[in-house]
Amino acid sequence: MIRLDRFRAKSFFNTGEYEKALILYEKVVKESKSSRDRMSLARIYMKAGRFDDAEAQLRKLNLADLNAVEGIQAKISLAQTIWRKGDLKDAIRRVELIFQTEKITLVYATLGYLYIVAGDKKALDFNQEAYAYNPANAEIGDNLGECLLATKDYAKALEIYEAIAKMKVVPIFPEWRYHYGLTLEKLDRPADALVQLKFALAAKYSALSTLDPATVQKVIGRIEAAVASPAAVVGPGA
Repeated sequence: MIRLDRFRAKSFFNTGEYEKALILYEKVVKESKSSRDRMSLARIYMKAGRFDDAEAQLRKLNLADLNAVEGIQAKISLAQTIWRKGDLKDAIRRVELIFQTEKITLVYATLGYLYIVAGDKKALDFNQEAYAYNPANAEIGDNLGECLLATKDYAKALEIYEAIAKMKVVPIFPEWRYHYGLTLEKLDRPADALVQLKFALAAKYSALSTLDPATVQKVIGRIEAAVASPAAVVGPGA
Protein backbone atom coordinates (compact mmCIF):
# COMPACT_ATOMS: atom_id res chain seq x y z
CA MET A 1 0.00 0.00 0.00
CA ILE A 2 2.85 2.40 0.81
CA ARG A 3 4.40 1.78 -2.60
CA LEU A 4 1.08 2.48 -4.34
CA ASP A 5 0.54 5.66 -2.32
CA ARG A 6 4.04 6.85 -3.22
CA PHE A 7 3.34 6.22 -6.91
CA ARG A 8 0.00 8.01 -6.86
CA ALA A 9 1.44 10.93 -4.88
CA LYS A 10 4.25 11.32 -7.43
CA SER A 11 1.68 11.44 -10.22
CA PHE A 12 -0.27 14.18 -8.46
CA PHE A 13 2.97 16.06 -7.73
CA ASN A 14 3.99 15.96 -11.39
CA THR A 15 0.66 17.46 -12.46
CA GLY A 16 0.79 20.20 -9.82
CA GLU A 17 -1.99 18.71 -7.67
CA TYR A 18 -0.05 19.24 -4.46
CA GLU A 19 -2.90 18.96 -1.96
CA LYS A 20 -3.86 15.53 -3.34
CA ALA A 21 -0.22 14.48 -3.21
CA LEU A 22 0.01 15.64 0.40
CA ILE A 23 -2.93 13.53 1.55
CA LEU A 24 -1.19 10.43 0.26
CA TYR A 25 2.35 11.29 1.37
CA GLU A 26 1.29 12.24 4.89
CA LYS A 27 -0.07 8.69 5.16
CA VAL A 28 3.19 7.28 3.78
CA VAL A 29 5.31 9.12 6.34
CA LYS A 30 3.12 8.02 9.24
CA GLU A 31 3.69 4.41 8.21
CA SER A 32 7.31 4.47 7.07
CA LYS A 33 8.92 7.31 9.09
CA SER A 34 11.89 7.09 6.70
CA SER A 35 14.05 10.14 6.05
CA ARG A 36 13.62 9.75 2.29
CA ASP A 37 9.84 9.85 2.63
CA ARG A 38 10.06 12.83 4.97
CA MET A 39 12.17 14.67 2.42
CA SER A 40 9.63 13.95 -0.32
CA LEU A 41 6.82 15.15 1.93
CA ALA A 42 8.77 18.31 2.73
CA ARG A 43 9.22 19.02 -0.97
CA ILE A 44 5.47 18.73 -1.56
CA TYR A 45 4.79 21.04 1.39
CA MET A 46 7.18 23.55 -0.17
CA LYS A 47 5.43 23.43 -3.53
CA ALA A 48 2.10 23.92 -1.75
CA GLY A 49 3.42 26.92 0.18
CA ARG A 50 3.27 25.22 3.58
CA PHE A 51 6.78 26.21 4.58
CA ASP A 52 6.39 25.74 8.35
CA ASP A 53 5.32 22.14 7.74
CA ALA A 54 8.17 21.66 5.28
CA GLU A 55 10.73 22.94 7.77
CA ALA A 56 9.35 20.69 10.48
CA GLN A 57 9.85 17.62 8.30
CA LEU A 58 13.31 18.67 7.14
CA ARG A 59 14.49 19.19 10.70
CA LYS A 60 13.37 15.65 11.58
CA LEU A 61 15.59 14.10 8.92
CA ASN A 62 18.41 11.82 9.94
CA LEU A 63 21.07 12.70 7.38
CA ALA A 64 22.86 9.45 8.17
CA ASP A 65 19.95 7.64 6.49
CA LEU A 66 20.52 9.53 3.24
CA ASN A 67 23.21 9.20 0.62
CA ALA A 68 25.54 12.12 -0.12
CA VAL A 69 23.42 13.67 -2.86
CA GLU A 70 20.22 13.31 -0.85
CA GLY A 71 21.94 14.99 2.09
CA ILE A 72 22.80 17.97 -0.09
CA GLN A 73 19.25 18.07 -1.43
CA ALA A 74 17.92 18.11 2.13
CA LYS A 75 20.16 21.05 3.10
CA ILE A 76 19.20 22.94 -0.05
CA SER A 77 15.50 22.36 0.64
CA LEU A 78 15.89 23.70 4.17
CA ALA A 79 17.64 26.81 2.83
CA GLN A 80 14.85 27.34 0.27
CA THR A 81 12.25 26.97 3.00
CA ILE A 82 14.03 29.55 5.15
CA TRP A 83 14.15 31.90 2.16
CA ARG A 84 10.44 31.57 1.45
CA LYS A 85 9.72 32.21 5.13
CA GLY A 86 11.45 35.57 4.77
CA ASP A 87 15.12 35.14 5.66
CA LEU A 88 16.91 35.35 2.32
CA LYS A 89 20.21 36.30 3.94
CA ASP A 90 20.33 33.14 6.07
CA ALA A 91 19.27 31.02 3.09
CA ILE A 92 22.18 32.35 1.05
CA ARG A 93 24.58 31.82 3.95
CA ARG A 94 23.52 28.19 4.20
CA VAL A 95 23.93 27.50 0.48
CA GLU A 96 27.27 29.29 0.40
CA LEU A 97 28.47 26.93 3.15
CA ILE A 98 27.40 23.94 1.06
CA PHE A 99 29.12 25.42 -1.99
CA GLN A 100 32.45 25.55 -0.19
CA THR A 101 32.70 21.76 -0.44
CA GLU A 102 30.02 20.76 -2.98
CA LYS A 103 30.42 22.60 -6.28
CA ILE A 104 27.75 20.64 -8.14
CA THR A 105 24.86 21.54 -10.44
CA LEU A 106 22.14 21.66 -7.77
CA VAL A 107 24.16 24.01 -5.59
CA TYR A 108 25.23 26.20 -8.51
CA ALA A 109 21.61 26.52 -9.69
CA THR A 110 20.22 27.29 -6.24
CA LEU A 111 22.88 29.78 -5.17
CA GLY A 112 22.85 31.52 -8.55
CA TYR A 113 19.11 32.00 -8.30
CA LEU A 114 19.28 33.29 -4.73
CA TYR A 115 21.91 35.83 -5.74
CA ILE A 116 19.50 37.10 -8.42
CA VAL A 117 16.61 37.32 -5.93
CA ALA A 118 18.86 39.25 -3.54
CA GLY A 119 20.00 41.63 -6.28
CA ASP A 120 23.60 40.70 -5.46
CA LYS A 121 26.14 42.26 -7.80
CA LYS A 122 28.01 38.95 -7.97
CA ALA A 123 25.04 37.23 -9.62
CA LEU A 124 26.27 37.67 -13.19
CA ASP A 125 29.82 36.42 -12.58
CA PHE A 126 28.60 33.51 -10.46
CA ASN A 127 26.03 32.40 -13.01
CA GLN A 128 28.61 32.63 -15.80
CA GLU A 129 30.80 30.31 -13.74
CA ALA A 130 27.82 28.01 -13.19
CA TYR A 131 27.03 27.95 -16.91
CA ALA A 132 30.63 27.10 -17.73
CA TYR A 133 30.34 24.22 -15.25
CA ASN A 134 27.09 22.85 -16.70
CA PRO A 135 25.59 24.55 -19.78
CA ALA A 136 23.15 21.66 -20.18
CA ASN A 137 21.16 22.50 -17.04
CA ALA A 138 18.08 24.59 -17.81
CA GLU A 139 17.88 26.25 -14.40
CA ILE A 140 21.50 27.37 -14.58
CA GLY A 141 20.87 28.57 -18.14
CA ASP A 142 17.81 30.54 -17.10
CA ASN A 143 19.73 32.12 -14.20
CA LEU A 144 22.39 33.38 -16.59
CA GLY A 145 19.80 34.39 -19.18
CA GLU A 146 17.99 36.49 -16.58
CA CYS A 147 21.27 38.19 -15.63
CA LEU A 148 22.05 38.93 -19.28
CA LEU A 149 18.55 40.28 -19.80
CA ALA A 150 19.10 42.64 -16.86
CA THR A 151 22.41 43.83 -18.32
CA LYS A 152 20.82 44.27 -21.78
CA ASP A 153 22.98 41.62 -23.44
CA TYR A 154 19.97 40.40 -25.38
CA ALA A 155 21.85 38.59 -28.13
CA LYS A 156 23.69 36.38 -25.65
CA ALA A 157 20.53 35.80 -23.63
CA LEU A 158 18.80 34.68 -26.82
CA GLU A 159 21.54 32.14 -27.51
CA ILE A 160 20.99 30.61 -24.09
CA TYR A 161 17.21 30.45 -24.39
CA GLU A 162 17.38 28.97 -27.88
CA ALA A 163 19.69 26.29 -26.49
CA ILE A 164 17.21 25.51 -23.71
CA ALA A 165 14.37 25.28 -26.24
CA LYS A 166 16.37 22.70 -28.21
CA MET A 167 16.99 20.42 -25.22
CA LYS A 168 15.91 16.83 -25.71
CA VAL A 169 13.52 17.19 -22.78
CA VAL A 170 12.22 20.76 -22.80
CA PRO A 171 11.88 21.99 -19.17
CA ILE A 172 8.40 22.78 -17.90
CA PHE A 173 9.11 25.48 -15.32
CA PRO A 174 7.62 28.82 -16.44
CA GLU A 175 10.45 31.23 -15.63
CA TRP A 176 12.64 30.37 -18.59
CA ARG A 177 9.76 30.81 -21.03
CA TYR A 178 8.97 34.18 -19.44
CA HIS A 179 12.55 35.44 -19.71
CA TYR A 180 12.78 34.03 -23.24
CA GLY A 181 9.70 36.04 -24.13
CA LEU A 182 11.10 39.22 -22.62
CA THR A 183 14.34 38.71 -24.56
CA LEU A 184 12.46 38.30 -27.83
CA GLU A 185 10.43 41.42 -27.08
CA LYS A 186 13.61 43.41 -26.56
CA LEU A 187 14.89 42.12 -29.90
CA ASP A 188 11.74 43.46 -31.59
CA ARG A 189 10.18 40.05 -32.18
CA PRO A 190 6.77 40.52 -30.52
CA ALA A 191 5.01 37.63 -32.24
CA ASP A 192 7.70 35.17 -31.10
CA ALA A 193 7.69 36.76 -27.66
CA LEU A 194 3.96 36.12 -27.32
CA VAL A 195 4.40 32.45 -28.18
CA GLN A 196 6.88 31.97 -25.33
CA LEU A 197 4.90 34.07 -22.87
CA LYS A 198 1.75 32.08 -23.54
CA PHE A 199 3.70 28.89 -22.89
CA ALA A 200 4.79 30.46 -19.60
CA LEU A 201 1.21 31.41 -18.73
CA ALA A 202 0.01 27.85 -19.29
CA ALA A 203 2.77 26.28 -17.16
CA LYS A 204 2.37 24.92 -13.64
CA TYR A 205 3.25 27.34 -10.84
CA SER A 206 4.14 26.66 -7.22
CA ALA A 207 4.86 28.60 -4.05
CA LEU A 208 8.59 28.28 -4.75
CA SER A 209 8.31 30.47 -7.83
CA THR A 210 8.95 34.21 -7.73
CA LEU A 211 6.90 34.49 -10.92
CA ASP A 212 3.11 34.41 -11.05
CA PRO A 213 0.56 34.12 -13.88
CA ALA A 214 -0.71 37.67 -13.31
CA THR A 215 2.73 39.08 -14.10
CA VAL A 216 2.96 37.03 -17.27
CA GLN A 217 -0.55 38.04 -18.33
CA LYS A 218 0.30 41.70 -17.81
CA VAL A 219 3.28 41.45 -20.18
CA ILE A 220 1.19 39.57 -22.74
CA GLY A 221 -1.43 42.30 -22.59
CA ARG A 222 1.19 45.00 -23.02
CA ILE A 223 2.73 43.36 -26.09
CA GLU A 224 -0.65 42.62 -27.66
CA ALA A 225 -1.64 46.26 -27.18
CA ALA A 226 1.64 47.41 -28.71
CA VAL A 227 1.17 45.16 -31.72
CA ALA A 228 -2.37 46.47 -32.19
CA SER A 229 -1.19 50.06 -31.87
CA PRO A 230 2.51 50.29 -32.86
CA ALA A 231 2.76 53.97 -31.91
CA ALA A 232 2.01 53.03 -28.29
CA VAL A 233 4.94 50.62 -27.84
CA VAL A 234 6.06 50.53 -24.23
CA GLY A 235 9.12 48.55 -23.14
CA PRO A 236 9.38 45.97 -20.36
CA GLY A 237 9.04 47.28 -16.85
CA ALA A 238 6.81 50.20 -17.78
